[in-house]
Amino acid sequence: MRYVVALLLACCALGGGTAEADPVPADQQARFLRDRDITQLLKALERPGAQPPEAIRRLARIAAVKAIPPAPPAPGPDGMDGLPYVVQALRAGDLEDAGRRVGRVDRGGGLVGAWAHALVRLRRGDDAGAIGRLLAPPFMDWYQDAFPLALLGAALRADDRGMLAAGARAALERAA
Repeated sequence: MRYVVALLLACCALGGGTAEADPVPADQQARFLRDRDITQLLKALERPGAQPPEAIRRLARIAAVKAIPPAPPAPGPDGMDGLPYVVQALRAGDLEDAGRRVGRVDRGGGLVGAWAHALVRLRRGDDAGAIGRLLAPPFMDWYQDAFPLALLGAALRADDRGMLAAGARAALERAA
């Protein structure tokens, strides 16, 4: 039995036949983290042959203020795939839709989902809940989380970034 589990894990690690899109190449992520040039990132993501996850491409389009197709009817995708729809709902001022969608993102969105959930709570006036959410995030893996967090920050409006920064400061003060 132990060997069967090992074989299954090895198949998954080698691709196992999944049809997922290729992640954004590390050099493009590093360049965006260094320069914060959303236009350059979007060009790289939309180059022929590039296959980034659709959520990353959508967030980059939102950040670059390109035309975004409307969000699908609720409930929408889970995890990171649903994050662009949360950002769209926040930009449209639809806190009810953002609240519905962020619960699905937070379940599978890791640290980025936790921060998006905290922002929705802050926008609703639930400061204590947002601070609690920021204090109890999943473990941060810098190599995995830095790029999506920076992209989320680029896609948010300036007032949302300021609100989230204030919530993070309050969480840090409470943690100290």
